[in-house]
Amino acid sequence: MDDHTTMLPVISVAERLSAEPRRADLPTGRVLLGLALAPLPGAALMTLGIYLASALDDSVRVTDLVILMLSPVVWSVICGFAYLRIIASKRGQIARSECLLLGCVSSLLMPFVYDVSGALLLHGSLLVVDPAHLRQYAIAGLFSLPFGLFGGWVFWRVGVHPAAAPMRDYAPVFD
Repeated sequence: MDDHTTMLPVISVAERLSAEPRRADLPTGRVLLGLALAPLPGAALMTLGIYLASALDDSVRVTDLVILMLSPVVWSVICGFAYLRIIASKRGQIARSECLLLGCVSSLLMPFVYDVSGALLLHGSLLVVDPAHLRQYAIAGLFSLPFGLFGGWVFWRVGVHPAAAPMRDYAPVFD
């Protein structure tokens, strides 16, 4: 059936509303898995480097290595859920570029989170954190950006991309 003045179809065919998955379509378990897996390659490489560098003087304990492996996972889950809850829920969808940016921002802040989590878990207070090290945190964060970009891609592939994009309802065609 056509509109005779414009010659356009009156009833639209099925088409995607948007290329990005809707926030409501994301399964929580899959998002949690994606957020937990995202920082692991970078954290494993960083933990291995710290372990090998400290093997000569025996200054790093096993608890330090466990904190180095688990704090990026906890930080990624906190950042990811905060982003999904605050920004993506208002927009109603999430794009690949947002996942990549989320990974970059969370990895940029990760050296500071390492220091804060180590101070809290190992020493019990934040007084151990030295604000004079902010430049070192920034430089270490810049070196971790490629890992954050890869982590954002992992989050996109595991947690967001498998959610099906919504389709328009074309059932009224048959009414």
